[in-house]
Parts: sequence; C-alpha cells; structure tokens
Amino acid sequence: MDFELTRENLMIRDAIRNWVSKECNRDVVGELDADWAFPGKLSKKLAKLGFSGITVPEEFDGEGKNILGSCLVVEEIAYAYPALAAIFAASAFNGGAVIAELGSQQQKENHLPGISRGTFLVALAIVDEDSRADIPAVKALKSDDDFVLSGKASNVHLADQSKLMIISAQTGTEVGETTLFCLDIAQDGISIEPRKNLGYRGAGFCDVNLTNVHVHQDQILGGKAGLNRGVEQEKQIVSYQLLANAAAAVGIARGALDYAIDHARQRVQFSQKIGSFPAIGHKMAEIAYRCEAAQFMVYKAAWQADQGQDFSRAAAGAKCLAAESAVNSAKEGLQILGGYGYTMEYDIQRYLRDSMASLFVGKTLDALKDQISVSLGL
Repeated sequence: MDFELTRENLMIRDAIRNWVSKECNRDVVGELDADWAFPGKLSKKLAKLGFSGITVPEEFDGEGKNILGSCLVVEEIAYAYPALAAIFAASAFNGGAVIAELGSQQQKENHLPGISRGTFLVALAIVDEDSRADIPAVKALKSDDDFVLSGKASNVHLADQSKLMIISAQTGTEVGETTLFCLDIAQDGISIEPRKNLGYRGAGFCDVNLTNVHVHQDQILGGKAGLNRGVEQEKQIVSYQLLANAAAAVGIARGALDYAIDHARQRVQFSQKIGSFPAIGHKMAEIAYRCEAAQFMVYKAAWQADQGQDFSRAAAGAKCLAAESAVNSAKEGLQILGGYGYTMEYDIQRYLRDSMASLFVGKTLDALKDQISVSLGL
C-alpha cells in the first residue's frame, strides 16, 4: 500500500502551503477576523493560483477531477484561516465537483468555466435524509414549464457571497419527493440575511428567504431528468460536503496543535520548558496521532472519490474523527496556554471558535454515527 502523494498533489500541497505562509500570517488573519470582514482580496489572490479548476473537467477549462488535491488545498488553508478555506470549498466542492457530476450539459457550460477561474461561489441549501421528519420548508409549485418557490432556508454557508445556490424544495405530495434547483442568487424574490457566528467570521452563515421565486425546469439540477431526484442527489452532495468539512477540520487541528507546541517550547516554568513535562508532552502526542489518523481518513475518502468508488462511509468517518480532533486540539491547546489562551490576543481562541463549526456543519456527528452503524448492519 502506497501512502505517498503523487507528484502532482505534492506540488499542489507545497504550493498552497507556501502561499498560505506568505499571505495568511497571524496579523492579516487576526485583523480580518476581528473586523468580521469577507477576505475579498485574499480570495482573488487565491483564485489566481488556479486551484479551483482541479475539480472541473478539462473541456470546461479545468484541470480534471482531483478531489484529493482539493482536500489538500482546503486543509492547508484551514491551517491558518478556515474562513478562506470555506470560500475555496464553495467553489471547488459545492460548485466544481457537484455540477461536474450532477449538472446538465447546459449547467456545466454555464457555470463550470467561472468556477474553474475561482470567481464563482456556490451555496448549498439542501435537506439531507437525517432531517426529513417534516417536508422541507421550501415548496415548489408547478406552473406550466416553471416552478414557483417559496419558503426559508436557514444556516446557508456563504449565501451572501455566492452567485448560485443549490436548494432543495418539495415538489411532490409525499415525504422524499424533492427536487434540487440551481438558483441565481440575484433572482427576484430572494433575500439574504447574514448572521454573525462564533467562528468562521467573514465567511459565515445566512438565512435565505424565497417569495414566489420563478424558476424554469432547466434550472433543476441535472435538467428535467432531475425532477424528484433530490434525495438521491443529496446523498452524493453531502458526501462531498463532508469531505470538505473533514479536510478543513484536519487543518484546524494541525494549526491549533502547532500553535500549542510553539508555546510549549518557549514557555518556561521551574527552569524548564513546559513541553518537557510528561503531562504536556503526552497530551501533545495524543493530539498529534489523532490528527494524523483523521488526515489519513480524509485522504482515503478523497482517493475513493477520485477512483469513482462509493466514499460516503469513508467521508462520514473522516468527518467524525476530524471534527473531534479539531475541537480537542483547540481545547487542549487553550489549556496548555493557560491564562494566555483565554485572552483574545492569542490565536488559540480563534482556533477554538472555528473548530466548533466542525461539529454541526453538514451533518451532525450523531447523524453520521447512525449512518455508519447502519452500514455495519446494526
């Protein structure tokens, strides 16, 4: 079994790691975080590197499908700035991977070239199977060749910065008869309400209100053939979403770990660096091996996706372990910094705030563990 990254992916990892070290230093990220500012300038610089096209087929100006490469980019950015990693994911995963796999030919031609350039973000407002206790809040009424959508979608990541939103709506009378629509955010009848969040400042979540939004059947994800296929399509989309979330969580976990290690190497008590105390060293060791395990789970799931295999279970496991690792790494890091960690001056508070999003973005960990247990025949 070969654990080495390909030459191409090593180049991607090294290039984005070098860029992040130069562009996303502590002062820049801290200022943007404190101001709740959308990192528009950084996002444009990132787009110029060309990585957004690594989930887009070559015929649409992309580099071809490389899900593992995309995970490496998300991980390395999230190491320093998770909000910017989310912006990349909104292009490469929500956009490139999803539309390339599920979109109609017209949708691919309309959207993939812009996604490849990194100038086109896609927001997801879907209802996965775990939340189907009731029919979705968004309803779609048939009107000739059109549909009229009304309702509200909550906690839609980056809806205020995206050009396209893929949204789930009830199109039948039975639970599960849903359809995914590709909506232009600028369409009449759509209003966006940004919300302030604990973490991911500047790239947060929004409530989306739809009032008599007219959409043509061509705007169904996958075209006419996608009518009432929402549940089936969502399973594929959620797997990509989980993979992006897991990669970001690994980046956060690594970033928090290294930040705590740097402090432990410098902080002196009783004439010794605190990192030399077994209680601290063992704690760092545990965080490190859990982080590395989560990283390998992400890489395995991404490899399966690139091979065209079913990666839903691997993505679910990767998301669980990575999210738990991110939160644990940040919490333990705060403990190691002691009183310093409880101040806004030190970055560990930001790692802790950003890590908490890992617990609920996409699917909750309980829902994922249910999914995994079912796959085990339980």
